[in-house]
Amino acid sequence: MSELRTEELSRRAQDIIERYTARAARLAKHVAVAGLLPHAPPWGAVSLPDYEALAEESEYAAWTLLNGFALNHTTVAVHRLGAAGLSSIYDVTAVLKTQARLRARARARHTRPV
Repeated sequence: MSELRTEELSRRAQDIIERYTARAARLAKHVAVAGLLPHAPPWGAVSLPDYEALAEESEYAAWTLLNGFALNHTTVAVHRLGAAGLSSIYDVTAVLKTQARLRARARARHTRPV
């Protein structure tokens, strides 16, 4: 699991990220179509100067801006899970590990010889 803490980046980096995410919000009605395009971030093309500025400070931020959210991972807005009793990335990890153990036990029960 990973987390990009934009509030810990410089104001310049935050401004770059906010410019692109605001563009994605304006295009939200087209998200279903954009999701069909391989490797297409929801905010469109990223300028080389913006990518390089972010990469100087955070390679992960630059990579995420360039590739979007779902290239080869799942993104969870942990900060929005408070109502579910999950207040940190550690809570989410614990739930995922518990679910994986439960699924493994269920599979083992169904595959035991009778």
